[in-house]
Amino acid sequence: MTIMLFLLLVGCSHKEPSKEKSRMIVWKTESMKYADMGFISDSGDVISVEIYGVGSALMRLKIYNDRVCMSQFRCMSRGEFNNQHLNSHYPKELLTHIFRSQKIFDGAKTKREKQGFSQKIKRDGVYDILYRVTKQETLFRDRLNNIVIKIKNIK
Repeated sequence: MTIMLFLLLVGCSHKEPSKEKSRMIVWKTESMKYADMGFISDSGDVISVEIYGVGSALMRLKIYNDRVCMSQFRCMSRGEFNNQHLNSHYPKELLTHIFRSQKIFDGAKTKREKQGFSQKIKRDGVYDILYRVTKQETLFRDRLNNIVIKIKNIK
């Protein structure tokens, strides 16, 4: 009986999300422009990004394994999100990797740096990306498409 109760309790327990972390977030694309304080939380299955301005949420983004939802009203596949808001040639998992400060494009052209790494990835006429991850910040910049996603740690 005790074992069954234990299994029931463990089986019904939910994975606790990681603690929200305060960040300065810059998001600049053709369709969206934000630069303000926000929160990022990562439960393993979902990355939640919220950007605030004057005490209210300006943008809410939930990144799932198969879709991206914006402000809880519109969900779309990760590929569709890239097509509409980033670049259709980006890998579907790009946002996940940026918000987890992981290597992008399967680690292509990674250069180890003192406090992290950088990647310079270019495809003529399609994208020109500088991606840098340090302890202080994560910066994704596509010069060709005028896209910037910057996440700065707040101490």
